[in-house]
Amino acid sequence: MSTGYAREDEEPDINSPIVMDSVADQETSDVIDPVSKVPFVIKKASIRKQHLDPNDKSSSVEVTRLVIDAAIGADGVDTEGKYANKHLFTELILTFNKETHTGDWWLKRSRGPTKQFLQALGFDPATPPTIDADFLSELGGREFIADIRKRPMQEKTGELNDKGKPAYRDTGDFKNELTNFRAATE
Repeated sequence: MSTGYAREDEEPDINSPIVMDSVADQETSDVIDPVSKVPFVIKKASIRKQHLDPNDKSSSVEVTRLVIDAAIGADGVDTEGKYANKHLFTELILTFNKETHTGDWWLKRSRGPTKQFLQALGFDPATPPTIDADFLSELGGREFIADIRKRPMQEKTGELNDKGKPAYRDTGDFKNELTNFRAATE
């Protein structure tokens, strides 16, 4: 049975332009309103390194993050399955360049969510696990509880704020963020 779709190895058969009607009224946001104590299952974990020069992977690594792809558990956000299996992503700071990232936030707060996440999974934050391929693989299927926060997305303005740091403005769009990580047994 033919679907009429071209396979990846075939060139698409477009002999005349495709004319679409307006898509202006289409919704693009799938951001969830804030909710507490949501069960999650880790689907995948990876590492993301932020380099001093994003175009040069040989430049110094400024920040290393643990990227968690987690799906909302079968009970959903309302114990009735709402948003069950919806994937949300969170990035947790593992390491940072202490020469270029200074200040109290970087030194005392930047890895607070990482500490909560590790504790939720039963790790001692005083002796954190070695983050390697085995660790990342073993995170798959682990469960935890977290709150979903709705946060405004921001972009740099190109100007500096009163502290001499880059200024940001809200874009009008929102994103979800996971906070307050807890053990799944709570």
